[in-house]
Amino acid sequence: MAFWRKKSKETPPPVTEQEFAEMQKSFARAYAVELLFAERPELDSDAIFASMQKYCGNVKMAEQKDDSKVLLFFHLDHTVTYSDGEVPAQSVIAFPNEDDGTQEDSLALQQSWRWPEAREAVSNSTASLCQLECCRSTTRD
Repeated sequence: MAFWRKKSKETPPPVTEQEFAEMQKSFARAYAVELLFAERPELDSDAIFASMQKYCGNVKMAEQKDDSKVLLFFHLDHTVTYSDGEVPAQSVIAFPNEDDGTQEDSLALQQSWRWPEAREAVSNSTASLCQLECCRSTTRD
């Protein structure tokens, strides 16, 4: 099963600046990364919030419950405009469910050619943290 297409001999028509601008307005990407740790890190939400305010401008942190495993931040100076309104860019930091543990991702490890110890490092991890940025692709940072 192939995961790619053969290159077409026909050259697609170029995209105009206006078409490109319209595509950017209608599509805001989400960017995510999962970090693996030998032990679950302790996060200081107040320190993270202060750092975000220092480097990212006007940021609001969503209220969280004491047992929450999710931190949510709204970047009020960086918005994305949709046809029905504006949405601030958002950052999410979350711990997945503890009982899930970390799992080796064989497909991802196939991409680690320059890190021979990758499989061993991943197998030694017991905790993970997910960091997600959403509604960011059209912001002009």
